[in-house]
Amino acid sequence: MQDLWQDNRSTIPPRSLLEEIVKTITDRWLGLESLALASIAERPTQRDAIGKLPDLAGLPNTPEAKASVVRAWLRNWVKKGVWFDGTPQEWWGNKVKGNASGKFETAMKRVLADPAARKTFMEQWLPALRPLFLDTSVNPPRLGAKTVSLALGGDWVRCPLCKSVHRPVLGVSRCLDCDEGTSVPLDTLNDQVFEARKGYYRRGVEQAFADPPEPPMALIAAEHTAQLNATQNDSAFSKAEENELLFQDVDINWRPNAPKAAAIDILSSTTTMEVGIDIGALSGVALRNMPPGRANYQQRAGRAGRRGNAVATVIAFGSADSHDEHYFRRPAEMISGPVVDPRLTLDNPDIVRRHVYAFLLQRYHQARLPDVDPGAQPDLFSVLGSVANFRTGLGILNRNDFKHWMNENATTLRTRVDGWIPTQLSAVDRADILATMFDSCLREIDEAIDYGIPEVDAPPLPAGDESPEAGEDPAADGEDQTEKRPERAMLLDRLLYSGVLPRYAFPTDVATFHVFDVGNSTGGWPVFSSHPLKAFRLRSAICARTASLDFREVLHLGSALFANVRRAV
Repeated sequence: MQDLWQDNRSTIPPRSLLEEIVKTITDRWLGLESLALASIAERPTQRDAIGKLPDLAGLPNTPEAKASVVRAWLRNWVKKGVWFDGTPQEWWGNKVKGNASGKFETAMKRVLADPAARKTFMEQWLPALRPLFLDTSVNPPRLGAKTVSLALGGDWVRCPLCKSVHRPVLGVSRCLDCDEGTSVPLDTLNDQVFEARKGYYRRGVEQAFADPPEPPMALIAAEHTAQLNATQNDSAFSKAEENELLFQDVDINWRPNAPKAAAIDILSSTTTMEVGIDIGALSGVALRNMPPGRANYQQRAGRAGRRGNAVATVIAFGSADSHDEHYFRRPAEMISGPVVDPRLTLDNPDIVRRHVYAFLLQRYHQARLPDVDPGAQPDLFSVLGSVANFRTGLGILNRNDFKHWMNENATTLRTRVDGWIPTQLSAVDRADILATMFDSCLREIDEAIDYGIPEVDAPPLPAGDESPEAGEDPAADGEDQTEKRPERAMLLDRLLYSGVLPRYAFPTDVATFHVFDVGNSTGGWPVFSSHPLKAFRLRSAICARTASLDFREVLHLGSALFANVRRAV
């Protein structure tokens, strides 16, 4: 180990390795602490200094108890990231953040309930802890990896309310995250609930530390998506094609000056693999959710078992939604039987209206912007401009000009629409669409962009160098932190999202389902709003009855009602 350290101590680790190390330490759900595998702790050389810190009122004041308080303080720094030697500079302020005061008052109040203890910690402990653990060469200071270590094994506690897992703080029983539950000891090897939730992710580490140890199995994974189909400038292959070849164990390292590429064991794909791509003798397919229908399942599952393979394995995982739950309980409906022929519905007035709105916007765009600047290279969702410019009239394409253009060309536009809308549409619906298409188009767009509603500026932040407890609880990975004010969006994106324009994808919208809200319920059967499936209410008698049902009965009632509404639609 000493030779290995000497040989590699000055080597800068690969960026991908650093990313995985930071993620493994800081991930809120699958990190080392959340899996009860290890936690950030002090280094052995720092323990004497920690043991000499002043006593804290209301807590045991043994060296072990003081160290547990320091580790609780370090948890807050871990949420902001850990700075390693060789960390890319652009990570600073993004993946790794600092904190000017380092007080973490809200979090430390859960540890130090006694005001006198908090005062001692802020006034006497913090000045001593900052030089021990923090990299003060930058402002605000950050946690340096060289100042801490990983504590393996040991005791763990878990909150029965928020399910948070963390190290115990001697003398403190409250949860360090929600401040409401009372943490209880966690037996990581025998707790059935913890094993069911986290056991799969812990198993590799447990096997590596077993006696005798079981070496981990390395798997290399890559993605296969439509975004990777563009040919690379310095290669004859697109990235998707390159991944296909490596997945089939085709050696592509013969190319001059090409980086060495390893064979790929797992190919993570979108529906691109559904369109008939043949990647050879594939022995297994895993579907991360249930496909929309039987035809989709057969297309995806059919990638395996080709080229004369005698055995092929297909695994489909059901996620927590009504579609996946239905086929998880009734798999025969998905994996067997004839494929339902696709059907094109041409007599649906709502779908026709959306195509009419798309036609009007397209013609308006062509009339006002007949030429395209080849140097602009706009992306698809920018072609209609922003919501703000369309609302206020600052853009070439704007709401008032669109209204004027439709009125000016009403006869021509109505004749064009009458010539292409489906003949299967009823005479009544056809007449209504042709008579109201301009007013209804403008009304739908106005509703989507909140036209006529004044913009409200966001309230200013509190005075000071940082907001209260800024960054103590960062959003989970993948959580949308962007502003959702519609006037900041692109117009085309907003109209698609609001259902003004047609979309050609599997439905993903959420329907509001009022079960217990008697005040918002009507006396009749479920009533749809002007936007189908956006909201519906149950009649009062059903809502009142749910108060006497247990949870499983309520779920059964809701599923049955939703199934009836789904069939009706």
